[in-house]
Amino acid sequence: MLALIKKYKNLVILAIVFFFATQLLLSNQQNNRLVNFFEQTITSVLAPFQSLVMLTATSIMDTWDDYFYLVNLKQKNDSLRIHANKLELQNTFLKEAIENFKRTNNLFSQTTFFPHKFYVANVIGREPDSRSKILVLDKGKKHGVMKNMSVVTHKGLAGRVVQVSYLTSKVLLLTDIRSAVDCFVQRTRDRLVVVGTSSGQLEVKYLDVRAKVKSGDKIISSGLGQIFPKGLPVGMLTHVSLPDKNNLFKKAALTSSADLSHIEAVLIVVQPSNKH
Repeated sequence: MLALIKKYKNLVILAIVFFFATQLLLSNQQNNRLVNFFEQTITSVLAPFQSLVMLTATSIMDTWDDYFYLVNLKQKNDSLRIHANKLELQNTFLKEAIENFKRTNNLFSQTTFFPHKFYVANVIGREPDSRSKILVLDKGKKHGVMKNMSVVTHKGLAGRVVQVSYLTSKVLLLTDIRSAVDCFVQRTRDRLVVVGTSSGQLEVKYLDVRAKVKSGDKIISSGLGQIFPKGLPVGMLTHVSLPDKNNLFKKAALTSSADLSHIEAVLIVVQPSNKH
C-alpha cells in the first residue's frame, strides 16, 4: 500500500490539493450566501429609513435654496421700492414746479394791462386764529413793502397789507370781519361796500334799494380811500333780494373773484402815490 502511494505520490498530492480547493470554494459560496442573506435583511429593514433620510436631506436643501432665493428677491424688491419712491418724490417735485410756474404765469398775465408797479410774493403762513383771515408773505420792508398796499391774485383783489417787518408782511383778507372795501357795480355804477363776516364770507352793504342790479353783475373796487386801486375785480353778485320799501338798502349775496382759501402767491400793488 505504501509502495502504491509512493508510486502515485504526485497524483495523490494533486488529488488532495484539488479536494481542499473544492472544499474551500464550496465554503466561500456558503459564506457568501449567508452574507448576502444578512445584507438583504439589513437593506430591507434600513431602506425606509434611508429613503426618509434622503427625502429629509433633499427637502432641507430645497428649503435652503428657496430661502436664499426669497432673500435675494426681497432685496431686489426693496431696491425697486426705494427706486419707485424716489421717482414718485421726483414726480411730485416736478408737478409742484409746474404748478408754481402756472401760478406765476397767471400772476404775470394779470399785469399785462396793469397800470401799477407790483411785487411778487409767496404765502409762507396763515394766522392760526380761525376768526381772523390773515396771510403771512415773504416780502417786507427790505423789498419795499409798506402798510396798506393792496394785494391781488390773477383773479382779483385779495386784501391789503396791515403789518410789515423787515423780511415779511401780513395781509388782511377781504373775508376778515375787519375788512371793508368801497366798490361799485361795473354795469350800473351803483355804489356799495363789501365787508367780511365772522363766517368768513363776503357781505354787501349800502347798496341802494333802487339799484337795478342782478345776479351775475361784477363788483369792482371804486378807488376811494386811496388804499385799493380803482377797477380791481372784487366779486360777483350771486343773489339779489327783491326791493323792500321798509329798507333803504338792498340785500345781495356776493362771491369773491379770488379764491381766498387757496392762495399761494400774490402781487403786492404799489400805487403811484406811495413813497418808499
